[in-house]
Amino acid sequence: MWFSGENNTANHEDHKKDTHSRRRLKSSTDSLQIAAELTAMNPTEAHPAEAVALQDRSYDWFPGQPGGPRVDQHTTVNIPLDPQNDHLIWSLFNFVYGNIFCLGLMALIFSVKARDRKVFGDLAGARHHASSARILNIMATVLTSLSVFITITVLIIVYQLASHYSRYHYN
Repeated sequence: MWFSGENNTANHEDHKKDTHSRRRLKSSTDSLQIAAELTAMNPTEAHPAEAVALQDRSYDWFPGQPGGPRVDQHTTVNIPLDPQNDHLIWSLFNFVYGNIFCLGLMALIFSVKARDRKVFGDLAGARHHASSARILNIMATVLTSLSVFITITVLIIVYQLASHYSRYHYN
């Protein structure tokens, strides 16, 4: 009789170890699945997530029991400190008021491309297109300002010459 009791104890211990190993396998599979889902949700991370097993030791107790291993899960969220500026309003202004040599139109096109790249998560492409839009906007603004300044200067000079010429001609 004592032999069958010892056999039951051995079977019970084997069952505990088997259940524990199945739980460990399931938790590591869940961890890898969660890591894969997080990577799929944010594919353009600056630092790719690594799947690292939190516990690599075997224990004789079940998770959640007092004195058992404690598993801490951490979530890392990468937030850019300064959002990428796409210069869309500046491009619209240059397109409407300062479209010299179609620079305003080109700046508007690059601004829309930068906004699209930012929405899709391609921050490198967004930076590239925003930089091009910024350069084109600067050129359009400078050329528009120069043309307005030159036009005003020429009008003032023509007005002064006309008033000066009219005094001598009629007197």
